Amino acid sequence: MQKYEILRMKIRLEVLGCKTPQEPVELDLPVTLGRGEHADLVIAHPEVSRVHCRLFEHRGMVHLQDMKSLNGTYAGRKKLASQEIQLAPGEKFSLGPVTFLVQYEIQERTGGSSRSIPKPGRSGSSIERQQKSQSAEGPCTTRLSGGR
Repeated sequence: MQKYEILRMKIRLEVLGCKTPQEPVELDLPVTLGRGEHADLVIAHPEVSRVHCRLFEHRGMVHLQDMKSLNGTYAGRKKLASQEIQLAPGEKFSLGPVTFLVQYEIQERTGGSSRSIPKPGRSGSSIERQQKSQSAEGPCTTRLSGGR
């Protein structure tokens, strides 16, 4: 019988450009983001759908998928359709006026085990604080709840 390893990947999300300061949120993948109470990370903003998008691990990298939200999910400035997109450490994505910076260590699987590979130029799992900026829509006021 072949033994399969389940890799639990942790990520850290920072909210950028909001009037309300937010602490970074650490999450175990997979997670759903949205306004509804059944989302793993609740974003209390009217432009965010009840189940807006999901983040999950695939081959050691974080992937983002829009869940047919009304206002769309953006990776950088590109609007996602229902397809998924890979997010590298340090990339940004947006739901309505809320922009997130995603941080994680790339997971490499070798010979049935996995190991973390820090992003080049960074040591271990340290996360450099990014200067907060306003989104193209202007500042947002939101409340995050959830996280594991």
